[in-house]
Amino acid sequence: MEISVPNASVKRWPYLVYGFFMMLFLGLIYAWSVFITPLETTFGWVRSQTSLIFTISMSSFCVGGIVAGILIKKISFRKTLYLSALFILSGFVGATRIDSLLGIYLTYGVLCGFGVGLGYNATLGLFAKWYPDKPGFCSGALLMGFGFGGLLLGNLATYLMGIVGWQGTFIFFGIISAILLALSTHIVGENPPEFKPSASADPSTAGQPVVDMDYKQMVKQPSFWLYSVFTMFMGASGLAVIGNAVPIAQEIGMPIALATTVAGLISVTNGASRIIFGSAFDLIGKHMTMFIDAAIAVLAIGILIIALSTSSIPLLIAGFILIGMAYGGVPPTSASFANRMYGPKNFPVNFSIININIIPASLLGPALAGVLQVSTGSYLSAFYVLLVLCLLGGTAGYLIKK
Repeated sequence: MEISVPNASVKRWPYLVYGFFMMLFLGLIYAWSVFITPLETTFGWVRSQTSLIFTISMSSFCVGGIVAGILIKKISFRKTLYLSALFILSGFVGATRIDSLLGIYLTYGVLCGFGVGLGYNATLGLFAKWYPDKPGFCSGALLMGFGFGGLLLGNLATYLMGIVGWQGTFIFFGIISAILLALSTHIVGENPPEFKPSASADPSTAGQPVVDMDYKQMVKQPSFWLYSVFTMFMGASGLAVIGNAVPIAQEIGMPIALATTVAGLISVTNGASRIIFGSAFDLIGKHMTMFIDAAIAVLAIGILIIALSTSSIPLLIAGFILIGMAYGGVPPTSASFANRMYGPKNFPVNFSIININIIPASLLGPALAGVLQVSTGSYLSAFYVLLVLCLLGGTAGYLIKK
């Protein structure tokens, strides 16, 4: 795959591979559940307290994404990624020096979450400049790396914690992530050679009216609010399971090593489904794509309810696989929805605003799951609530007309 320009032929795929690894380490944010037990053991914290850490990190992630959209225009991709590296390094290293809940909330929760949000948006924006002819393929490949971070790095984190403890593991990931981000724009230029697509490029857009709404116009549309309900409730269900995956597996008697591996299956389907749902949006439209996504989520939660009720490992695995697939369908659908419904001109800001729904989603999901687990001694009650949320989210998506 090459870009043809006057007197130059630049291979792009090595850059995309590098971007995949950047997003892979940023995706470590989804592996939070592997750190829950070590931290609870060290400090004596309870599940409702540790679940809130994930909620804070995801909320900070959303804020970081919005700030990145502003900084990219003012100070460049390179400086934004430098800041991302600094925040992530400070968050991970700072977390090893704390001895209170407030400390972990501020370090891992705020600093790491904000840094990941900066890096996430800046990475997607940087590589989009190199793939103007294949934006779906590019974002799908990068988002797949982000989704796989929880599996690959979650297992690596479990192995490292057995050798150097959770403090050493945090320092390792902080340093590696910072290096990858800091070097990124020295490896991948901010200004790629001019790309001139052929006349036949992107025939699917031929004859379509051009829509360009800014965020003020977007938030006045009923479609924005209905889609916000869809993403908020679907996100709440996925984040509740992702943020508590290892403890959920341990609840039915899995040892920690097996529970970590099984929880990692969520990341596999989370990553793989991002390309699938991104393509589906173009092939079968937004209504059918959102309906299928919601249906998979409802099925997943239903299976998990049965799994916890019967202590069935096979059903738990099936439920994890399906919820990962459903949650993985939300980010590419959101990207396609923002681009298709409100236009490409203001996409970075509009997409970031749509992603704000992760904040209430993380409050409804992981925090609620943690509180209900503490009050009832099981995650079962939380799954009944999540089932209702998925049904409501699917209904909201179905009601979107234009």
